[in-house]
Amino acid sequence: MHPTLLLLAATTLAFQDASPPAWGRRIVWSAPDGPAAREHAALIADPQRGRLLLLGGSGYAPYLAPLGDAWAFDLVDERWNPLELAGDALTPGGSQRVAPAPEGVYLHGGYGADGRELGDLWHVSLGADAVRVARVPQHDPPPARQLHGFACDASGRRFVVFGGGTSEDLFDDTWIGTRTDSGVHWERLESDVHPSARFGFAHAFDGETGRFLVCGGELLPPEGQDEMVVARDLWALDLAAEPPAWTRLAEYASDSFHGRRNPAFAFDARSGDLLVWGGTGDGSTALPDLHVVRTRLPGAPVERLPQPAAIPTRASGFGVVDPTTDRAWLGFGNTSTVRYQDLIEIVLRASPAPASGR
Repeated sequence: MHPTLLLLAATTLAFQDASPPAWGRRIVWSAPDGPAAREHAALIADPQRGRLLLLGGSGYAPYLAPLGDAWAFDLVDERWNPLELAGDALTPGGSQRVAPAPEGVYLHGGYGADGRELGDLWHVSLGADAVRVARVPQHDPPPARQLHGFACDASGRRFVVFGGGTSEDLFDDTWIGTRTDSGVHWERLESDVHPSARFGFAHAFDGETGRFLVCGGELLPPEGQDEMVVARDLWALDLAAEPPAWTRLAEYASDSFHGRRNPAFAFDARSGDLLVWGGTGDGSTALPDLHVVRTRLPGAPVERLPQPAAIPTRASGFGVVDPTTDRAWLGFGNTSTVRYQDLIEIVLRASPAPASGR
């Protein structure tokens, strides 16, 4: 190709990557055609097999009932199928945070029966013949917690846990884990600069920059105050530094990014965009619109995409990005009166125009 055409092609791709995502379709089903309504489940992309996996979560009959089922959503046929897990028995429950790794994914923490906090670490391998779960041994692990942040770096050997809480307390601690042949060895990171104690925040690991990102969440209220307090900030932990170091990347005005607890969120590894949808800022009403946090741009600006009327907003949903189709999928969750069993498609970028053949 001529150098000028190469430059034009590169410029066109860069422009497409900078374009905002767009709302797509809403897919709804009823039992027994797919998983029941739930919140805080683990949604996992399996791009090699063209599917999404859904593990666990908590249900509504009764509320917070731990769910131990597993499902696979075929992205071509757009159908759910029950999934049998092999290996160790995964503890039923919600808020088991997902960390993609070079081989499969890891799950950490969450809550089980009676809302009891969990501290287990699991590896889920995504084979063609079976999805296999293995409990990972831990040494000096963090305290059990839920609605926290968890990630694995690009090597699959370094982990981070931040924040979250229990029924009695919130955490502002950061833990760094290192995987060895005997399991994962944890050590608390001591740092004077770090995000405040919080739970229910959006988070992700950016393999391009080596940073673990934390956005929003609910904070501890000042003593004597009953109203819900939410964060409007974005933090990054540089996992490539020794020791890893926290930096606050942005503090947002309420008209650009309303603080929230328990949004559905997903991270686009190609663009560095953190997608944040729904959640609640007052504990009773759900916040609308899709917020695209441009984490790799100076100041990490937020682009707000108005929500179509046909797509109901909610809190406690969850999401994931499928990198092979440049789509994010968000869904499930609830409001004070409605429980959802749906997937909402987010088109991350326009598909390149087909070649003309000349």
